[in-house]
Amino acid sequence: MLVRIITHHNPEDLIASLKSNNFGVTVVDAVGKHGPVRLIFLVIERKDLEAVIGMVHRHNPPHAFYTLADVRSANGGVIPHLYRKPPHRWLSGRYRKGK
Repeated sequence: MLVRIITHHNPEDLIASLKSNNFGVTVVDAVGKHGPVRLIFLVIERKDLEAVIGMVHRHNPPHAFYTLADVRSANGGVIPHLYRKPPHRWLSGRYRKGK
């Protein structure tokens, strides 16, 4: 999932919290309708969504604005599940034991 967070407030505590929980974070300075904002982008697994949204609300209430989008594929970056070693084929039981 792609999480986009837009905030007018200082997001340094939120960014530190996300990074300490091993989420890759990209931060961009931008200008919104009411002045300067920070855009925070993360690509996460769906199972981590509740934890990430909890961090957003803890560190940026009550003005937490975020959007979510499905990600069909991702390559590179800091996405922990992409770097897990695949299981050995001989452990999967797909091959029969030799004679």
